[in-house]
Amino acid sequence: MVKGLLQKLRLKPNQIIEAVVSTYNPDKTFNAAPMGIIFRRNGSFTVKPRLETKTYRNIRFWGCCTVNLTTNPEIFLKTTFKNSLKLPKGWFKRGKTVKAPSLKVADAFIEAKVEKFRVGEVKAEFHCKPTYVKLVNKPSYGYCRAAFAIIESIIHTTRVKPYLLEGRKTEVEWLIKLINHYQNLVSRVAPKTNHEKTMNKLKKILEENLSSN
Repeated sequence: MVKGLLQKLRLKPNQIIEAVVSTYNPDKTFNAAPMGIIFRRNGSFTVKPRLETKTYRNIRFWGCCTVNLTTNPEIFLKTTFKNSLKLPKGWFKRGKTVKAPSLKVADAFIEAKVEKFRVGEVKAEFHCKPTYVKLVNKPSYGYCRAAFAIIESIIHTTRVKPYLLEGRKTEVEWLIKLINHYQNLVSRVAPKTNHEKTMNKLKKILEENLSSN
């Protein structure tokens, strides 16, 4: 049943899927963070959070997580920059089979329990088995380049501050050029839309990061 639902979600094995992993903190407050997920042919998947993150600590504590699938850039933005943007509590709901919340605003979510894990020097590797899959919205067959551009820009922006601290100025300049390119693309293909508003919020966060260094 679960494997069949995963096939309906068109999740291809051995590809990194950008998703949002939601967990409970030990005090049962909500946490969510974007993360690359690798699915396997048997329906299981791997999550590799960095050791300093709440996601790592929460999965170790509870032994489970929920993977939320979405193509909405605003969800990626707010779950990435939780210190700059308020993460709405109304987005979350209790899990059905695990002690981890899901996102009401996601297109689909997958509850899962940890089968085994390995801790490395920088990251941990959790192998998870789905226990419940819910398709909330049917996937769209239309494609707008703006969503891709914003999500790529979010990923690039997360690297700017660490690179500055490491003195990697040339790489920071290249990232900024890419983000500016994507902003121009969003303005061209999705003017006066939520996509453009989301991109503008991201650029403000980028400027704040640059001015603080």
